[in-house]
Amino acid sequence: MNNKKLENELYYNWISNIEFKSELTKKVKICKAKRFETQKQIAELLHLSLTKIKQIENGTCKDFNAILAYINYFDYTLKII
Repeated sequence: MNNKKLENELYYNWISNIEFKSELTKKVKICKAKRFETQKQIAELLHLSLTKIKQIENGTCKDFNAILAYINYFDYTLKII
């Protein structure tokens, strides 16, 4: 039951590996809480569309390179197992 609840709270449902999905979700949530810039400013800095930034922050983005660029902007590294 707890695993099912956890899965429902995770972002990026297109990723099948639960551990990776959990790590990615955690990093994006930390970055989102940490940012002082607006979504529009982040989009301009990263040369991504505003829509893509919104998708990253709500967990629906399927562009893995954009997600990594977002995480890396906030100086986090993601361990790929």
